[in-house]
Amino acid sequence: MQKKGTIEPSQAKGLFLLIIVFFAAAFIYAEVNGGMSSKGYLLFTVVGIGTVLAIGSIPAPPKPISNWQKYFDGYQFSAEAFYKQVEEEFKKQEIPGVTFKRETSFQSSVVSECREYLRIKRNEFTFYVCAAIFGTGSYASWWLEEKGETTFSQIPILSKLMGIDRSHKSYYQLDTEGMYRALVQTVVTTVLEEMGTLKGTRNMPELTETIQA
Repeated sequence: MQKKGTIEPSQAKGLFLLIIVFFAAAFIYAEVNGGMSSKGYLLFTVVGIGTVLAIGSIPAPPKPISNWQKYFDGYQFSAEAFYKQVEEEFKKQEIPGVTFKRETSFQSSVVSECREYLRIKRNEFTFYVCAAIFGTGSYASWWLEEKGETTFSQIPILSKLMGIDRSHKSYYQLDTEGMYRALVQTVVTTVLEEMGTLKGTRNMPELTETIQA
């Protein structure tokens, strides 16, 4: 799914250069024409730093890094009930830093119908869980996206000082990320099994089949 408000790293670098050139040209122009007052210099500095910080904090578009999907032939269930149960089940685990939100996305073009997803987010990892009736059955799926890096996170020393260097994570960070990603799959399959039991469906096929997150 395409998200708004994101730019490619190459575009961010280009904007950085453009901003630097603009402010340098504005500064030279002001000096040639008699200079600026102290308030003018202060305002110039604040606007310049704010602009650089704003552009440097814009993340690149998130990229899908893993997914899972399953079709259940002859078995139909409510997406709303599925999302609600997944969210309730996940909240029971009391994992810190996890947020939930319903998010809609066009199925194809802007004139197509929208599909609702359950978004489960923690740090830079976001799951989009989906369920829908398809033909005579239903399907369930999730897509895992990793938040795009910002320009700041790609600057070695600065990224370490800010704690956003993804190439040097502690074992604790890696362990908790792995547990979070595995838990989403566990909760999704558990809920599907419970819904299958409630509907009187036995042995829903290959619920534990996953794609490595």
